[in-house]
Amino acid sequence: MSEHGDAHRDANQAFFDRWAPRFEGGRMSRWFQASQARVLDRAGEGLPSDGGALLDVGCGTGWLVREAARRFSGLDAVGVDLSPSMVEAARTGAKRDGVDARFVESDSANLPFDAGSFDVITCTASFHHYPDPVGVMRRWHELLRPGGRFLLLESCTRFPPIWLYDRVLRVIERGHVRYYPTPTLLRFGREAGFQTVSRVWRERGIFVRGKLFSSLVLIEGVR
Repeated sequence: MSEHGDAHRDANQAFFDRWAPRFEGGRMSRWFQASQARVLDRAGEGLPSDGGALLDVGCGTGWLVREAARRFSGLDAVGVDLSPSMVEAARTGAKRDGVDARFVESDSANLPFDAGSFDVITCTASFHHYPDPVGVMRRWHELLRPGGRFLLLESCTRFPPIWLYDRVLRVIERGHVRYYPTPTLLRFGREAGFQTVSRVWRERGIFVRGKLFSSLVLIEGVR
């Protein structure tokens, strides 16, 4: 789950390269997969009967992409990440699990696909690394087919512990840009040209499924 822009890009790539070997077996990743599964529940509603195409931006080790390929027959399941080590781990995982999925090394600002290539674009716990959030969403708009949609899962700063955590991360983690309040994420989607942008669900609380605190929000934009 990664990003772009010289020193910022290099910091993100190095951070996630170091994390890749232990990422998927970690406690945080296992906790997060339950939320990613809910994202896929929603994604399935926007896929055509023949499978269609799904792109996961900032895919990390590729759990969401592999799970999508397992769930949806005929799906062209694609993941993108800035970190070469994450992409390598994702490809290894797909081969191990025997699923048909593709993984590409790229940052979110330069996604190497043709316009209108996808029915659904997902982005989970990666958006806070992107220096140009509206520009990233505009690229999603280009890559989606008419009626296609993005599903963005992120932490929301309307919850005080996340607001404070965001301030700390801006100091100690060079690749972190910021978390946003939900209205700002909705505004980004509208500025990027999406026809409708809405909040699908949110999760907020202390000691949520074993995590000290959580404030996740799922945003959907329809092209």
